[in-house]
Amino acid sequence: MRSRSLLIGVLPLLLVVLSVPAGPVLAAGGDSNESSVWRDSGVVRIQVSGGVAGSVVKGPGVPGWLRECRTQEWSLFEKEVHYGRTTGAHFSRDELLGLGLDPDEEWLAVFCSSAPPEFVLDVVGGLLVTWRKADGLPQQFADWLIGSSMASLVIPVPVSGASPLGTDDVPYITQLPTWLWVEDGDWQPVSASTGVVFGAQATATATPVNVTYTGADGETIDCGNNVGVPYNYNLKEDQQSSLCTLTYRHSSNVGDWTLTTTTTWSISYECTPGCGSGTLDPMEISNTVPVVVAELQAILVQPRG
Repeated sequence: MRSRSLLIGVLPLLLVVLSVPAGPVLAAGGDSNESSVWRDSGVVRIQVSGGVAGSVVKGPGVPGWLRECRTQEWSLFEKEVHYGRTTGAHFSRDELLGLGLDPDEEWLAVFCSSAPPEFVLDVVGGLLVTWRKADGLPQQFADWLIGSSMASLVIPVPVSGASPLGTDDVPYITQLPTWLWVEDGDWQPVSASTGVVFGAQATATATPVNVTYTGADGETIDCGNNVGVPYNYNLKEDQQSSLCTLTYRHSSNVGDWTLTTTTTWSISYECTPGCGSGTLDPMEISNTVPVVVAELQAILVQPRG
């Protein structure tokens, strides 16, 4: 009986999901070498509470099993033997020759042994995709390589710069604008590349594009492409200004609160040679930190005389 492995070319290929819920989903590919096609599923959101400087998000939207996949070169006969361990039946070398097939024909494969069973072509062996080397790289391989580059991204979790600091010693003050900004060092594109695999390489790049702040009473301000600037204590107040300030307006805001900084990152990829470029779902990373809000009391003094 003909083994399962020789039918792969005509079976519908499984969707490979490279995301947490609401993350990017790889479109099913055929034997095409066109650029990777990702289905838009919105924005991948990650919440970090009490983040400190140096916090990072690694491989946003990509599950751990993706990082553990491996590649393999094997012959058609070795592929048959592998499926024989799974199905209990495979073609011998003589049977392959009798079918006009070369048992030593070179094939390539990607194995993801810890992937959920619904994502692999071989539930027991974890085979994600396999193909004849002479046919060129299939779409599923390009998708995996692009996902691997995304899994290697290290995106900083910006901690908002603020003036006042919002600490016990230097609290925010009601009725006075708090200047907010993200340090330039955290507002830069970051990239990650795979190694060269079967002659191809993928690079993913995350670029910060927007930042918003949410204060104690739920008020949110949108500071776009990080338009806030640090307060300069060497200058007079009327000599400087900021387009990104948040004001705590009510005495009820006095006390311990939180400030949430939400940054949006656009994600792009490039896969070479000839395996495409494009964009993936954007990332939205929220970082919530404690802040202290105080109130200045004014005392009315009657003039003498």
